[in-house]
Parts: sequence; C-alpha cells; structure tokens
Amino acid sequence: MKKFFILITSLLCSCAFLFGASKAVSDTFFTDVSVRQAEELIKNYTDNPDFIIIDVRSPSEYESGHIEEAVNINYYDSDFVAQLDKLDKEKTYLIYCRSGSRSSRALKTMKELGFKKIYHLKKGYNSWVNR
Repeated sequence: MKKFFILITSLLCSCAFLFGASKAVSDTFFTDVSVRQAEELIKNYTDNPDFIIIDVRSPSEYESGHIEEAVNINYYDSDFVAQLDKLDKEKTYLIYCRSGSRSSRALKTMKELGFKKIYHLKKGYNSWVNR
C-alpha cells in the first residue's frame, strides 16, 4: 500500500510538472507567416492596440513604401536592441524587413528579450509588394 501511495504521488507530481512546463511554453508563440497569413493577421487585429507591426528596414527603405501602420525601428541603429527592449513584451508583433534576413535576426533578439508573441513575415516586404 505504501509503494502504491508513493507511485501515485510521483505520478501526480510528474503530471503537475509537465502541465506547468506546457503552460509556460504555451504563453509564448513565434512563427513565420506568408503574405496571405500576414494579411489575415492585420485584418483580424485591425484597431487592436495590442498588435504592432514593426519594419526593421532603414528609414529610406521604410519611406519608399511600408505596410500600413508599421513602425520603423532600424535594425542597423546602434541602439536597436534598446529600442526593442522598451516595447511591451506582452503585445503581439508582426515583424518584417526587405527579404526576411534582418527580421529573422530581430526575431531572435526579441525572443532573447522576452517577447511573448511574434509573427515574422518570412519573405519580407518584397513578397508583400509582389503579392
């Protein structure tokens, strides 16, 4: 009977640990999205202040055209990480650059800073323009 009690207790503790670990994982979300998926996200999050689009291209690239409502945070600014770190890490972000390279690196930085939910336009603004 004592062994049975120890076995049940161990199983319950294991389940509690696994549930806690899966909950922690479910609190974060990072994924690449296509242009079609990005369009759907933008449509679904219209007028939601907790959804922010970040363009990590240079200011001149941004000025030549960008996704509506996007905020420009230049990946090459010396204080790029500090600018990201000031953002609310609980909000939902869609990030992009020209082709996906800079924004992939920005995504990695944002993960390290503790952001919770990020969508990454995989092929960048070029794919957005050519849709």
